Amino acid sequence: MEQLLFHKTQVDRLFPFYILTDKSLIIQSYGHTLQKLIPNVEGQNVYDLFTASYPIIEQNINGNNITPSEQTIELCLKKNKELILKGYIEEIEGGDLLLFCISLRSDCIRKLMNKKLKLHDFSFHDSTSDIFTAVEVFQQASNDMEELLYNLNKQKNKLGKLSDIIENSINSIIITDSTGCIEWVNKSFCEITGYTIKDVIGKKPNKLLSGIDTSAETLNYLNGQVKVNKPYACEILNYRKNKTSYWVNTSGQPIFDKNGKLSQYFIIDENITHNKKSKEVLLTETDKYGNIIANMNLGLVEIDNLGKIVYTNDSLSNNLGYTSAELLSQQASLLMPAESIASFRDHVAQRAKGVSGAYELIVTHKSGKECTWLISAAPKYNDSNEVEGSIAICLDITNQKKLEHQKEDLLKSLSEQNEQLNEYAHIVAHDLKSPLRGIYALLSWTIEDFEEKLGNDGLTNLNLMQDKVEKMDHLIDNILKYSSIERGVIKNEVLDLNTLINNVVSMVYCPDNIEIKVAENLPSINANETRIQQLFQNILSNAVNYTDKEVGLIEIKWTENLSHYIFSIKDNGIGIAKKDQKRIFDIFSSLGKHKRSTGVGLNIVKKIVDMYDGEIWLESELGIGTTFFFSIKK
Repeated sequence: MEQLLFHKTQVDRLFPFYILTDKSLIIQSYGHTLQKLIPNVEGQNVYDLFTASYPIIEQNINGNNITPSEQTIELCLKKNKELILKGYIEEIEGGDLLLFCISLRSDCIRKLMNKKLKLHDFSFHDSTSDIFTAVEVFQQASNDMEELLYNLNKQKNKLGKLSDIIENSINSIIITDSTGCIEWVNKSFCEITGYTIKDVIGKKPNKLLSGIDTSAETLNYLNGQVKVNKPYACEILNYRKNKTSYWVNTSGQPIFDKNGKLSQYFIIDENITHNKKSKEVLLTETDKYGNIIANMNLGLVEIDNLGKIVYTNDSLSNNLGYTSAELLSQQASLLMPAESIASFRDHVAQRAKGVSGAYELIVTHKSGKECTWLISAAPKYNDSNEVEGSIAICLDITNQKKLEHQKEDLLKSLSEQNEQLNEYAHIVAHDLKSPLRGIYALLSWTIEDFEEKLGNDGLTNLNLMQDKVEKMDHLIDNILKYSSIERGVIKNEVLDLNTLINNVVSMVYCPDNIEIKVAENLPSINANETRIQQLFQNILSNAVNYTDKEVGLIEIKWTENLSHYIFSIKDNGIGIAKKDQKRIFDIFSSLGKHKRSTGVGLNIVKKIVDMYDGEIWLESELGIGTTFFFSIKK
């Protein structure tokens, strides 16, 4: 067999379903149309993808190898049995490559139409392209037919639904002829009126349904509109067959033929009897709640859009020292001092825009005394849903405002006293620290000068005294730190915790047997540098002081959620018993016997965490170690 020179573009044009493999059937490239059906299979074995469905010729199959044959071969895709390729195999380039000259088997075309194959995806000489064209034409015709049937059914369904809606409407529906005589009514009409269709055919609705209390004026309006072939809408009192009355909101629409001649009237009657009764009930309820408001000593006032009083209850009048007659038609702004008028007019303007609101206002009693009122106001609407003014409930809160001012004065006084106490604490601390340092120095000199004369017991006692003095000095420092932590008087800035914590670690005394590991890429936070330094320093110092292992390890890690950064400081120290874990944050609560333990450090930590809307908690086990967790809001 002569060797075929392989040019990918040419072969792709002749065999858009071709497969080129090496002798081991590893796919090197394949046709552009086949890529649409099975993408990204270069480097895979043909037999991993296909089975040879025809012919079964074992003499041509040797492991993964296959030799050319003059026989036709069929390949069936394993994952999709609908894809079957048919053709033959050629050797090219000295037998190093095999070319599967194949195309889609004709009976697979219709099944693979949904793969969006087009006519140009087939070779011009491929007979399956004719079948594809025929299938495509048939498919288009089928789609057109389905669309036509769908539209017909859709129109039919619409007509059916419209008929069902009219027939099953809760409103009465009447269709009359051009003379105004009834041709048809729905079920609701019969249920509401008690008439049957036979009772009403050929009769005029207005004459049939009117009664003794039906408005003659309304009947004249309806008859006049029908006479000139115009639509109408109004409320009317109708009567049933049993002569009981009911209210309807009736609307009629003339229907004209193609020549513009009246052919029918389409009438809808909405039963509004319940609404009418509800309005009557509403009026009764309005009176009732008006009485309740009055009994609660709440003022009720109505004001029009220009700020003029149109109604007040007795409570409001009495609270102002006027009678209701004196207030009606007065401008409400006359009842307040000049500094309140602008605010009042702004609120009246908001009501005119349909906005409700509550506000405080200074008003003037008839005697001239000024009072503070809490006013809750809402827009008042007319029957056309237009804002015609506002209605407000007024509560005299003059006494409450006096109490508020007293409370503010008291808080101001407490703040000043607190500041004085802080200053006093610093003065006392300074006065305490000076003699303590003097005592410490005297003890040191005594030990140095009389070490040989004191003996072991004497030296031990003096050293214990030094420890106690040092602990007292440390306690005073911590109390000062605790008293100086105040919310709202600190300056926050962006802090790089990588730098800050490295500085803290360098300041904490850490024996050689204890290692402090700090996580990389710590975040930057917005906080006060001194406070955050105190926070980490106190926990780290605590961890160092209570690590009892020969090889101590303290680890600082962090994570975050949407709102907070969360830090952890873990040690392998003595641990904290379950029963003591809740009280370690209480001031002066110290569980250990370390000489520098004052019971203030962890309370300072909690206070700082609280300042940044965070939480602090711990996990601990005796003899194993403790992990402190705390969060800081972003």
